[in-house]
Amino acid sequence: DQSVVQLVATPEATEVIATWPGVDRIEPAVASANSIYDANMYPPGRGWTPDNFGPLTIPAQGMTVELTPKSWEEYSTVITKYEGHSATMGPEGTFLIDGAQTTSYMFEQDYYFVMGDNRDNSEDSRFWGFVPRDHVVGKALLVYFSWDAEAMLPRFSRLFSLIN
Repeated sequence: DQSVVQLVATPEATEVIATWPGVDRIEPAVASANSIYDANMYPPGRGWTPDNFGPLTIPAQGMTVELTPKSWEEYSTVITKYEGHSATMGPEGTFLIDGAQTTSYMFEQDYYFVMGDNRDNSEDSRFWGFVPRDHVVGKALLVYFSWDAEAMLPRFSRLFSLIN
């Protein structure tokens, strides 16, 4: 019986898996820029997947970024949609913000990278980007449920525990 299993693993984990009974060989597979996730990931074009994501710098109030085609993909939505500026990338990597040519941008507020509580099946910042501070309206108060994937049991000691 020839079975093929694909998984995301570190090189160290791969070495351990290679010693398991029944494992004949391990072949690395790297997500390409046109992977099935690419069109849906934020920002697009990086070859990232929900499990192999980043690095990505989260904007903070007062932080300045140099504008490049790469940083433009990461931050143009923040600059236009959340900070309210007219912004375009012109030919040869030139940038206009509110009609003035510039090479950098300073963020006006803090942003968050949010992840859903079901990491493996969650639409979150990996798909739609940063959340501005002024859009955060709630605060987590308690752990409703916690699952131990190794023991395949709930972590009963954490259920309904308060978050400090």
